[in-house]
Amino acid sequence: TMVVHAHVDSSDVRVGGPRFGLVVSKAVGDSVTRHRVSRRLRHVAAGLLDQVEPDLMVVIRATPAAVSASRGELERDLRSGLAAVRSRLREEAS
Repeated sequence: TMVVHAHVDSSDVRVGGPRFGLVVSKAVGDSVTRHRVSRRLRHVAAGLLDQVEPDLMVVIRATPAAVSASRGELERDLRSGLAAVRSRLREEAS
């Protein structure tokens, strides 16, 4: 339902965190559908804020499958995507 990208913010000045960005393209649907998907993804991401490292900048790109996905499916996919990103970032740091 989504593709998750992340980057570690290594800047000297950082306010708050983690940061999330959403990309919901026209491929997902019309404007009403895109805004509904954005609201749902924003809500799911907000629920995981305390479980994400504060120095991460995360971009979530919704796919057309996100339109019909339940909240549980979106949360599961975001958790899975974040786990994959963390694993990749650990490998790069080694």
